Amino acid sequence: MRKEVMKTERNTLQSAIYTFGENFNIDMCIEEMAELMVMLNHYRRGKASIDDVLSELADVRIMTDTILEVFDGENDYATYIKIKKQKIIRLLSRIENEEMRKKRI
Repeated sequence: MRKEVMKTERNTLQSAIYTFGENFNIDMCIEEMAELMVMLNHYRRGKASIDDVLSELADVRIMTDTILEVFDGENDYATYIKIKKQKIIRLLSRIENEEMRKKRI
């Protein structure tokens, strides 16, 4: 079932690229990320709900998935996955370093 949903999602993203073009989708991604930044600021000020943030986050995730399809779809995201793993490892190292630093204080 999950594979079918993923295939449908990917087909939809590919259709968006085909229908609207790469540049339009890049512009939309930028716009959605800006809207999320604004919503996060509103949330910190008590002017937006968690659902408001999640709604904008969903828009951003859809657009970043679309952009991922633009830039690495032909590789089945292999390059992206490799880079993401490296960055997760780097984050883990930073977390461990920070935990050690806090223990010394």
